[in-house]
Amino acid sequence: MVTLGKIIARVVCFQYVLQINNAGFNDKMTEIARQHVSMDLYMLVGQLSNNNNAEPLIHYDEKADWMNFTSL
Repeated sequence: MVTLGKIIARVVCFQYVLQINNAGFNDKMTEIARQHVSMDLYMLVGQLSNNNNAEPLIHYDEKADWMNFTSL
């Protein structure tokens, strides 16, 4: 749910950028902002669709000391 909130927040904020652009704000700066927001949105949507089923491992004593597997 946090990721969805971040997506909505970025869209709402960019709407404000578009409003000030319509009032005469620099077009190039608006385009740069659009590119950054777009990049953020792609990243956040990727987080939403990530099918990560990893769960914490509670009992991991057996063969878990990584120092036993080094040459030191």
